[in-house]
Amino acid sequence: MANLITSLYTGASGIYTSQTAVQITGNNITNASTEGYTRQAANVVSNTPLTQSGLTYGTGSSVDSIDRSSDTFITKQLLAQGATYGEYDGASTPLSDIEQVLDISDTSLSSDIDSFFDAWEELSTNPAGTTERQQVIQEAADLAEHFQQIDQQLGDVVESINTSIESIIPDLNDNLLQIANLNQSIMQAEMSGGDANTLRDQRDLLVQEVSETCGATMYTDSNGMLCLQLENGLPLVTGNVASTLSTTTVSGLSEITLTTGNTSFDLDYEDFSGELKGLLEVRDVTIRYFKMILTCWPTP
Repeated sequence: MANLITSLYTGASGIYTSQTAVQITGNNITNASTEGYTRQAANVVSNTPLTQSGLTYGTGSSVDSIDRSSDTFITKQLLAQGATYGEYDGASTPLSDIEQVLDISDTSLSSDIDSFFDAWEELSTNPAGTTERQQVIQEAADLAEHFQQIDQQLGDVVESINTSIESIIPDLNDNLLQIANLNQSIMQAEMSGGDANTLRDQRDLLVQEVSETCGATMYTDSNGMLCLQLENGLPLVTGNVASTLSTTTVSGLSEITLTTGNTSFDLDYEDFSGELKGLLEVRDVTIRYFKMILTCWPTP
C-alpha cells in the first residue's frame, strides 16, 4: 500500500509541476506586450528520493522557484543606450527651435549680412557718395535689429528649456523614491520566501526611465538592494533612501541641485547624461555660443 501511495504521489507531483509550468507560460504569453515585463521560467528540481529495502526510488519533481529571465549585462547596456537616446531626444526640440531662429531663407541673417557687405562694397567705389553712406548706415541698422531679434528668440528658447527642466525634476524625484521603496519591498518579500518578480519588473522599468532622464549607473549593495548614481558618482538611490533634486533660478537660468542627506551639490550638464544633459548642453553651450557671437558684432 505504501508503494502504491508513493507512486501516486510521484505522478501527482509531475502533474502539479506541469500545471505550474503551463500557468507560467500562459502568463508570459498574456504579458508579451506589457511594458517592463520580464519573461519567467519554472525552476524544476527533482524531489528527495526514497530509499526502501536497499533500493532508491525517485519521488517526482517540483517547482523550486519562478525565475526572471534577466541578464545584468544586457540591462546595463540598455541603461547606457537609454541615456544616449534621452540625450538626443532632449536636445532635438531646442535644436529644432534654434534652426528656425537661424533660418536660411531670403529674409535670413545671412541675407542681411550679404546686404551689409554689399553696401560697403558700393561705398568703396564712391567713398564721398551720400547715398552710399546712408545705405551702409541703414544696412548696419537692419543687421543690428536682426541680431537683437535673434537674441530675443534665443532667450525664448532658453525659457522653454528652463520650463522643461522644471517639469522633469518632480517626476524624476518621484521615480527615485519609488525605486527606493521597491528596494525595501523586494527585500522584505524575498526574505519571507515570497516572489518579488513583479516588483523587480516595476523597479527595472523605473530605472530605465531614470536613465533616459538623467543617466544612471547601477550596482547592488550588501543587502541585495539596487543602488543608482550619476556618472560623476553622486548617489541617486542608496538602498531604501532616495536623494532629491531641486531647481533654483540663477541669472535667468534654472539650475539643478542634488541633496543627499544634509549635503547639497550644484550640478551642470557635465554631471548628467540623458534628457537633462541634452537640454542643459544646448542651453549652456550651444545657445551661449551663438549669443557670444551676437554680442561681439559691432553695432552702428
